Amino acid sequence: MERVTGPLAEALARNREVCNDKFAAAKRKAGELDATAFLEHLATTVDPIVRSVASMFAERADTAAIALYDLSLELFTAGLLGPAAKMPWVLEAWRRILPALPVLVAREPRRLTVCISNAVVNIAATPATRPASWMDGMLAVGTQCADLSALVECGKVLAWRAGMAQYRAGALAAARVLSPKVAGIALGLADKPSAEQLGQMIQRLEQDPWLKPEDALSAPPQQSIRLVARAGAFRGFGGPFIRPPTVLFSQDGLVASDGEGHWRVLADACGVVLLRDERAAKVFERPEFKIDRSGKVSWNDEMAHFPDLGEPVSQAGDGRTLAVTIASSHHVFLLAKSDWGL
Repeated sequence: MERVTGPLAEALARNREVCNDKFAAAKRKAGELDATAFLEHLATTVDPIVRSVASMFAERADTAAIALYDLSLELFTAGLLGPAAKMPWVLEAWRRILPALPVLVAREPRRLTVCISNAVVNIAATPATRPASWMDGMLAVGTQCADLSALVECGKVLAWRAGMAQYRAGALAAARVLSPKVAGIALGLADKPSAEQLGQMIQRLEQDPWLKPEDALSAPPQQSIRLVARAGAFRGFGGPFIRPPTVLFSQDGLVASDGEGHWRVLADACGVVLLRDERAAKVFERPEFKIDRSGKVSWNDEMAHFPDLGEPVSQAGDGRTLAVTIASSHHVFLLAKSDWGL
């Protein structure tokens, strides 16, 4: 087992009695707390973070060390760190992100760590999201953020890009308040956009959910009707549906139901999310969409043929996305047509 050394060891020694009392209290609360595993965590995970803070702000090392000690106890007892951790992502976020952000850790060690831990837990708990991609983005943009508030806004953008489609509106609103340089990094752009380009790009993203951020300034409009995603699956295979679903368009957007439950279908170029929602939904009709028994889709003045979607059971559209279900599948098939101009 590795030993705790350096600035972290010194901080714990100066606060030995308080830290011992906190550990004892956490052990009583949890019923069982592995002291060896906790010391290993301090040595391998917390120590590099405190060292990075101490290398730039020696006077803040103790504050950071105690904040991380306290949070480590909380997350050990909650099953988010340590041998009984329910997922690996919190530990990976601590090891990858926090040592790379000594300035922000020094300023607000607890708030920063809580924000990052909560975010990665929420992302990882949502099926088909990409927490590793979120962490990559946070590493890329973190050193460019002047304060934690800017990093939190970047986290919203990156969570959306990592598959949290329900955060789309909030992410685009966050991108608007960031500097063009920081927003460009958070949006995954190769080059820094001007303020004018950023505004134009966000406007196009708001108009077309199936446009990727990196394509919003350069790609020509894709006007053909195309299959863009599939939502859901059979519950026995990890999906939500007990039987093939049907879809409708309500005041809350696209909704899928398997007869026992209802889910809002939130989808765009970054991901697809199904959110359980049992409220009664008023059905609205969108006459610009139609799919016939052969799988031929008519969308305003365009048509396309999807033989695999023949004999549709239900269809519903929200103006940008057409959802179709068939009797032989537990998926909701999503079609799109972009028509923004350059």
